[in-house]
Amino acid sequence: MRRVLAIGIVVGLMSAGGCGSPDGTVRDIIANMNRLSDAIDKGESKERQEELSQKVKDSVARFDLLKLTEEQKKAIFDKHSDELAKAVLRLKAATDGPNSKIDPAPLYR
Repeated sequence: MRRVLAIGIVVGLMSAGGCGSPDGTVRDIIANMNRLSDAIDKGESKERQEELSQKVKDSVARFDLLKLTEEQKKAIFDKHSDELAKAVLRLKAATDGPNSKIDPAPLYR
C-alpha cells in the first residue's frame, strides 16, 4: 500500500497546476523528502518527523500553486526524475522501517 502512496506523491506533483520557480520547488520537495528520510532513519522524535512531514506537504502545496502546462510539467519531471525517484524510494524505505513514528499516508495523495 505504501508503494501506491509513494507513487501518489509523484502523481500529485504531475497533476498540479502560481508562485516560485518550478525547478526550485521540485528541488525543495526532494530536499524535504530526504530530510524526512534522514530523521526517520536516525530515529528522531515523532514531533520532528511530523514537522518534516509537514514541510514535504507544504512543498507539494507550493508546487500545486504553479500554473504549468503539461509540457512544462513533463520537462521539469524529466529533468529531476532520477533525484525524485531516489527520494521517493528512500522515503518509502524509511517509512516502512522500524524508526518511523509517523503515518506516511498523508504525505501521499
